[in-house]
Amino acid sequence: ALAFFEDKYASKVRLVDIGGYSKELCGGTHLANSSSLGLFKIVSEGSIAKGIRRIEALSGELAWKRVREDEEKMLFQLQDKMNSLGRLEKELARLKSESFSSSVGALVENSENLNGTKLICNKYPDVEAQGLRKIADLFKSKAPSYAACLAAYGARGAQVIIGFSEDLVKKGFLANEIIKRVAKEINGSGGGRPQMAQAGSGDAQGIDRAIAAFKEIVRGALLKK
Repeated sequence: ALAFFEDKYASKVRLVDIGGYSKELCGGTHLANSSSLGLFKIVSEGSIAKGIRRIEALSGELAWKRVREDEEKMLFQLQDKMNSLGRLEKELARLKSESFSSSVGALVENSENLNGTKLICNKYPDVEAQGLRKIADLFKSKAPSYAACLAAYGARGAQVIIGFSEDLVKKGFLANEIIKRVAKEINGSGGGRPQMAQAGSGDAQGIDRAIAAFKEIVRGALLKK
């Protein structure tokens, strides 16, 4: 069989023999040794005819340039995804807080009544401290006299917020003092104002003990008065 290559090849071409499996004519650039390529980066691969596939690659400085560009692009994409994840986590926390806030009326109504004071305690999964404060602020319009302890727990640890109505603050119930005793149960520390204080810890295991300690303190003081 005869084949004519004048349009594609010069008068001399190389015959590339790949282990006896394939013999191909090649009019491209050849190296004495493949190490002369330096870095070799494949950028595309595809079929150009039946049984024939083409690999396109960069070598040397162009390959290094492409690698650096790809790394920068990957870092940018990673940072963008991390930022998106952070925004989604905040939005999820906000939605959870709103959901819990809508049930505040039922929480207050079903809470223990001690001599006219509502003892309100509850715990929530994966709610930030800001969300707990929003919930606690709603008690002001739901109960004229209340003592509240709200706890949040999750992978990041625990948050505990306690709050008192103004009538109890005047009677000596100081959230910024009582929180110190409650915080010990979660191996944390806290502070705040007489009306509201909070504590945090990386350990969420003790939130039930923290709530129990708050109840004991408040019950003991209210039932004495």
